[in-house]
Amino acid sequence: MRVTEKFVSYTGISAILDNDGFVEGREAFSTKAVADHLDAIHKVIGAAFKTTATPYAFAAWDK
Repeated sequence: MRVTEKFVSYTGISAILDNDGFVEGREAFSTKAVADHLDAIHKVIGAAFKTTATPYAFAAWDK
């Protein structure tokens, strides 16, 4: 994942990451398909969070 310079060089107390996900197309309803789609979206959003959060944020989160 590539993070643009304006985010890499930001300094401050906090920042907000707003993430959305969607599935394009139509398909028959299935709870398994919903779970699979949510899992895929969660993985992408998780990767974005892990890429942009600082080591300090992770340490503070674990307290």
